Amino acid sequence: MPKIALTEARIKALKPRRNARDIRDTRLRGFGVRVLPSGRKYYFIQHQHLGERVWKIIGDAETVSVGEARALAAEMLAATRMRAWRSGRARRCSPSAGCSAIASRKRR
Repeated sequence: MPKIALTEARIKALKPRRNARDIRDTRLRGFGVRVLPSGRKYYFIQHQHLGERVWKIIGDAETVSVGEARALAAEMLAATRMRAWRSGRARRCSPSAGCSAIASRKRR
């Protein structure tokens, strides 16, 4: 999938093709715009959370600016990471519990 720095001008310049296509943003990992054959464009996020792929629509490119969509995407991605930390299912070491404590729990 192509990656470009998404701007208002670049999104307006995207033309529909025979099939839907996703264009990823180079500034925020997991954020992009989907262009449908009908010409409709909408922002999305896609990432993996606890081994499952998550795909969510942020908004229509006609009504939401790129800056607003990128900010919403960053919030949504951060919220997903925070839920993982709070549930104790994060794969990294938490700052409050040392890495050695987590490693010893995994060995049991």
